[in-house]
Amino acid sequence: MRRFILIYIAIACILSLQSCRTGGVSAALDSIETYINEYPDSALSVLQNINENLLHGRSNSNHYNLLLAQAKDKCFIDETEDSVMLSVVNYYSNRRDKEKLFRAYYYLGRIQQNAGRYTESIISYLNAEQIIDYSDNDFQKGLLYAQFGKLYEHQMDFSGALTAFEQASYYYGRAGSLLHHYYTTLDIGHLYLRMGEYSAAEFPIKEVLEWAYQSDNDFITEYACDLLCMLYEATEDFQSLNSLLSSKYASIYSDSVIRNLSLAYKYAIDSQFNKVQSALDAAWAAAIFPTDTATIYHREYQIYKYKGEVNKALASHEQLFAIQDELVRSALQQPLQDMQTEYFKTKASYTDLKAKSRYIIATLLISILILVICLIIVSFRRKIENKNNEIERYIEQVAGLKDDINQRVAEAADMMAAIDWKDSNIRCMEKSVSELFTKQYKFLDKMCSVYYETHGCGKDKDAIYKQVKFEIERFSTDKRFLRELESILNLHMDGVMKTLRTELPHLSEMDFRLLCFLLAGFSAKAISVFTGDSTGNIYVRKSRLKNEIQAIDSQISTKILSYFM
Repeated sequence: MRRFILIYIAIACILSLQSCRTGGVSAALDSIETYINEYPDSALSVLQNINENLLHGRSNSNHYNLLLAQAKDKCFIDETEDSVMLSVVNYYSNRRDKEKLFRAYYYLGRIQQNAGRYTESIISYLNAEQIIDYSDNDFQKGLLYAQFGKLYEHQMDFSGALTAFEQASYYYGRAGSLLHHYYTTLDIGHLYLRMGEYSAAEFPIKEVLEWAYQSDNDFITEYACDLLCMLYEATEDFQSLNSLLSSKYASIYSDSVIRNLSLAYKYAIDSQFNKVQSALDAAWAAAIFPTDTATIYHREYQIYKYKGEVNKALASHEQLFAIQDELVRSALQQPLQDMQTEYFKTKASYTDLKAKSRYIIATLLISILILVICLIIVSFRRKIENKNNEIERYIEQVAGLKDDINQRVAEAADMMAAIDWKDSNIRCMEKSVSELFTKQYKFLDKMCSVYYETHGCGKDKDAIYKQVKFEIERFSTDKRFLRELESILNLHMDGVMKTLRTELPHLSEMDFRLLCFLLAGFSAKAISVFTGDSTGNIYVRKSRLKNEIQAIDSQISTKILSYFM
C-alpha cells in the first residue's frame, strides 16, 4: 500500500512539473494542495522547481507563496522574514477565499514565532481564529491551537496553554491524525506535571507511552519516558522509577538527558557514587538545548548536596541560577499583555510596506480619510444632540399625557375608553423612547469605532478627539446610563440581565458591565474605548463569559446566548 502511495506521489509530482511547463500553473498548484500535508518534502521539491516567471497573475503567485510557506514549515525550515506572507495575507483579505486567508494568517504567525516576535505571532493566530469557521480543515485547526498552547506555555500561562492543547487534541482527533493527537495529549500531561498536578499527569503520559511503543515511534516513546521519570522523581516514587528504567522501553530509552539524570540520581540514592559521574557525563553528551543544561546543573546541585560536597553544589546552583534567569528574561521580553500596542506597530509596518510602492496615492487617501473622519465626528455629534433633544420632547409629551389621563379619570367614568386609548398611546410613546435610546447607543457605538480607529492621527484634530472622548467617557462612566442600559436590556430581552445576575452571582461588576455592552451590540472596538481594555483581552473575556453561560441550565443558556451579536 505504501509503495502504491509513493508511486502516486511521484506521478503527481511529474504531472505538476509537466503542467507548469505547458502553462497550467494553476492546475499544478491545485495538485500540490492534495498531498502537501502528507508529503511536504515532495511538495517543496515541486514548488522549488517551478519557474517563477510562469506565475502570471496575483492569484497564482500568492497561491504559490502560501504553499511554499506551508511546505517549508512542515519540512522544519524556519523562515523568519514575513514580508512575503504579509502580502499574501493582504491579497486574501480582499478575496472570498477565507480558507486560504485562514492558512495565510497561520503561517504568518509561524514565521513571526520563528523570529521570536511572539506578540505579533499571537495576533496573527487570533486573526486566524476569527475566521476558523470558514475552514473545514480540522488538522489545520489543530495546528493553530497547538501553537496557541506553545505560546501560552512559553509565557508561563499554563491555564491558557492547557485549554489550547485540549482544543488542538480535539481537532486532531476529528481529523484522524493519531500522531498529532497523542503528541498533544503528551503536551497536556507535561503541563499537568509543571502545574504540580501529578495524579492528573500520569494517566495521559502512560496512555501515549503505550501507543508510541506499539507504533514504533521512538521519539514519542522517549519523550513519554522522560516525563514519567520527572513525575516519579517529583513524587519520590523510586520503585516505579526503577521499574521504568528496567522496563521494555529501556532499549529505546537510552540516550536521553532525563534518563541519564534519573540514573545518576538513583545511583546517588543507592550510594553507588562510582557510577554517578558516568551518568552525568552521558547527560552532558546528550544535552542540546539551554533547558537541558539547566536541568543537568540542577541535578548536579541535588547530588552534590546529598553527598555533602557543598562547594560543588554551590557552583552548580550558581550556574543553574544564571541560566534560569536568562530563560525567564527571554520568556518575558514580549509579554502578551502588550498585544494592543504591538498590534498597532504591526499594522503600521504593513502600511509602510504598501506605501513604498504607492506613496503618493496612499498619502492622498489618508488625507481624504482624515477629512471624512472629521466630518463623521461632527455629524455624529449633531445627531446625538438632536436625538437627546428629541428624547426630552418625548418625555415631556409622555408626562403631559399621563396628567391628562389622570384628569379625565377624575372627571367622568364614561371616559374610560378614551383613557384606555391614551394609555395605549403612552405605552407606544415609552416604546419610542426606548427605541430612541437604542438608536442613540448605535450612534455612540459608531462614534466609538471612529474614535478608536482615528485616535492619534494628527495634532490638528486633537480638539475634536478630546470632545469625542469626553462624550464617550460621560456615557461609559455614567451610572445612570449603565442602569438605563441594563433596564432596556431586561425590557427587550425578557429580563436577561436579571437572569444572569441570579445564575452567575460570582461574576464581578466589570463582567456584568461587559455583558451589558455585548448584549447591546457594541463592537469590540467601542468596548475597548469604554473599558480601556485591549480588543484581544475583550475577545478572551467574551469567550470566558460564554463558557460561564453555557454551564447554566441548557434552556436558559441557549436563550441567553441567542441574544449575543
